[in-house]
Amino acid sequence: MKTSFIILAIFASVLFAATATLHASPGEKRLVARLPAEELRDYYGLQYILSDSQKIEYLSLASGSKRALWLDRFWIAVDPTPATKANEARMEHAQRVAAARQLFGRADPPGWDDRGEVMIRFGTPSLRMNN
Repeated sequence: MKTSFIILAIFASVLFAATATLHASPGEKRLVARLPAEELRDYYGLQYILSDSQKIEYLSLASGSKRALWLDRFWIAVDPTPATKANEARMEHAQRVAAARQLFGRADPPGWDDRGEVMIRFGTPSLRMNN
């Protein structure tokens, strides 16, 4: 019983954290709406790892090339091992987004359900139960 309560408490806190950012500001929604389809697809995954100010900074850039440069600088800044050629943080994020689309995909934006959001934010769970 105690274990079930702990699992329920953890699940509730993760669900709360996951839904806390679903309410974008009107300004953010307006900026997101002007993104081209491919950039919009990428942004849906990025929105969970960017701060509010980073989102606005990224979305306010005038062109796709400027946003791509901004993203390159962002990923360089969060690279856990900058001495290596590979950017492990960027690769891990791309894998999480791909897994969210594959395992929890939906036709409507962002392309996955709440479980996909949790996977992108926190990674692959160590335990999955099928009902």
